[in-house]
Amino acid sequence: MEETEYAVKRLFKLAYEMTVGSSTSTVIVSAAKSRRTVRLANDGKMVEDTISIYIVWNWIFIKFTTVFRNNWDDVPYKTLSDWAVFGLRLLPAGRPQDPSLMYLDLHEVIGGDSLLTATRFVFRLRLPKDVLLAQANKRKRKRSERQFGELSSEVYIDRPTARRGRVDFFVLLHHFLRRRRKLRQVAHEHLRFFSNGAAVAKNWAPLFVFVAGTNTKPYQRSSLSLRTLALLREAGAIPKGSPLKAEHIRHTALTLVHAFLPEKFEETTANARHTVETATNTYILRVDKRSREHIAAAFNSDKVPTTAVDLLTC
Repeated sequence: MEETEYAVKRLFKLAYEMTVGSSTSTVIVSAAKSRRTVRLANDGKMVEDTISIYIVWNWIFIKFTTVFRNNWDDVPYKTLSDWAVFGLRLLPAGRPQDPSLMYLDLHEVIGGDSLLTATRFVFRLRLPKDVLLAQANKRKRKRSERQFGELSSEVYIDRPTARRGRVDFFVLLHHFLRRRRKLRQVAHEHLRFFSNGAAVAKNWAPLFVFVAGTNTKPYQRSSLSLRTLALLREAGAIPKGSPLKAEHIRHTALTLVHAFLPEKFEETTANARHTVETATNTYILRVDKRSREHIAAAFNSDKVPTTAVDLLTC
């Protein structure tokens, strides 16, 4: 508590050239801790630090290059699906339920013919929390990008800069979608969507499904979260005994951008379909030591992260 109060005083001195008293800093720290307690208390344990997400990317790269010998066809479908869910939750700082609200062809690629060459991946979600809230979706967007009926505003992921020791997430996603389309399309729903300025209708299949006999069935949110949590633990991104869960991927993404690329925070929260105020008051944690040291090294490298997606994949 004392260390945090000192940090508050120091930040006010540097940012505003003013000194705040002990009582003021105590109020600021207490308010922040109160919000965090309400939002993040889990089984009596307090979530304080972020997930070491870079360790997951390390683990995926090692698995792909050693176990699967750089061959996407050798990666089991379930494994590829788990990796895709992780990236699609992390990079747009999505809500836990978002992957279960994604549909197979409810997306488009920008800047290329496929994800192998594209510069941006854009998708929408069906009936996410922000669509159900009357006051959500305040971000200014072009008409074609706005919320439409049951579908969210567009969410985008820009292609990460190529780095040594990292798989290209767009290539990973390309192969996941290729394999997904080979599965028998049993689970379909009829959706209206917005395309080229007009409302059209088509049958859409949920993106994340599992094979059950000769059929496919959609994963529920809880099942996807459990699989993502298993990935985080297997990779070693969550310390043993930590109360961190898969839901804290969102907290981690927003915290890292807030801490290391504050000029990108407003854009990141808007893409995450959130407000800056709520994100700041609710989702900001303390950057864990491993991530802090890893990111500091990245900022001292020849590929300094300048975008949110580069920061979250470095």
